[in-house]
Amino acid sequence: TVGFDLSGTALTDGDYTVSFAGVVDSGFNPVDGSGWVTLPAGKSAGTVIITPTTDGLAEGTETVKLTLRSGADYLKSKAAAPVLSIIDADAAQISVTAKDKTAQEPGYDTAEFEFTRVGDGLGALQVGFSLSGKGVLGVDYTLSATGGALVSLNTSSGVGTIQFAAGQTSVRLVVTPIDRPGVTLERSVKLSLTAGTYLLAPGRSNATIKIKGSTGVADLSLSGVSDLSSLTLTPVEVGG
Repeated sequence: TVGFDLSGTALTDGDYTVSFAGVVDSGFNPVDGSGWVTLPAGKSAGTVIITPTTDGLAEGTETVKLTLRSGADYLKSKAAAPVLSIIDADAAQISVTAKDKTAQEPGYDTAEFEFTRVGDGLGALQVGFSLSGKGVLGVDYTLSATGGALVSLNTSSGVGTIQFAAGQTSVRLVVTPIDRPGVTLERSVKLSLTAGTYLLAPGRSNATIKIKGSTGVADLSLSGVSDLSSLTLTPVEVGG
């Protein structure tokens, strides 16, 4: 007879049920997560089966960990305790894409990240993200939201949160370059979704845009000039 304990973020008395195969006797207490199995003579393995239950709640991915108890009749393996994941069928699936991949100083041309969700009841939902790349938030660009809300944004760490309103399926973050005369190098901005009470769409949990530097071309205004024949233009390098 081998004893074990189940733990993890999934609740033993509500998020799943436990059954057994290949054993002659077994038991499980959902209150404290303890259980035991008795292997038949001549057999070296038995199976503990975890069956998720549907509760209608958006809880995100949850875990179940099985830890062997010490016993007088056996030695515990030194291998790490196995952990499995329960994927929440009620959770939203979130993806992010670069809707507009290029921005240009001095800020007239912006770029956009688009957050999209599918698969939930479409209630209000907050989604976390983090920013990285050569572009520096607050130095090279600013962020603003359209079609939703930018709930929080830490300019030092680049960690923020957007919110989908009830019934809303997409939110866009607008990247507006800050004019930096003399800086002509291209800079990247990568946005990565962070884990929460939602699922991350496979292969679409991050996106990257680019900020192009100043072109070094000055804006000219000829308002009020009546005689262009006597006008002399002298090239001046801007931001060089």
